[in-house]
Amino acid sequence: VGPGAATITATSEGKSGNAALTVFVPVAAVVVSPDALTLVVGAPRPLKATAQDAGGPALIGGPIDWITSNPLVATVSTAGVVLGLAPGTVTITATAEGKVGSAAITVGPPVTFASVAAGGAHTCALTTGGAAYCWGRGESGQLGIPSPTSSCVTDAGPFPCSMVLVPVGGAHAFTQLAGGGAHTC
Repeated sequence: VGPGAATITATSEGKSGNAALTVFVPVAAVVVSPDALTLVVGAPRPLKATAQDAGGPALIGGPIDWITSNPLVATVSTAGVVLGLAPGTVTITATAEGKVGSAAITVGPPVTFASVAAGGAHTCALTTGGAAYCWGRGESGQLGIPSPTSSCVTDAGPFPCSMVLVPVGGAHAFTQLAGGGAHTC
């Protein structure tokens, strides 16, 4: 029997009686994804919290409470959207029925771009220090990271994308960027 409510009716010798039954499945764990995130000041990023039962399946519909360990570094909305306010590190915690999941957040300083390269449906920008950031569609790796887990709906349907700055991985220092239809060099 899964979680929910039901009415049980018993009939005997022409007489009936009803009883309301509520099946409650307790939360065994809360999983926050991603569990680590780097963002820049002023760029909001969503987190997702999933309450799970003891068997692992997600439980739907229960409230999730969000809290930040340092509201001077980053805030978190009731929907789990994190906004970096100042450089530093912070832990964002999601709680459901007393069970806790968390994500480690690193907030970097605001960035200033020296150049911008536009692709087919994505854009990348280069800082004066050689760091690259990208945003837009990312199903072909054009954002410099594996395919994003968030999606954007376009005329052609949903595509993996990021609507906020994504730092290009690999600790590379770039001197120039060029964007193409579904790639960035």
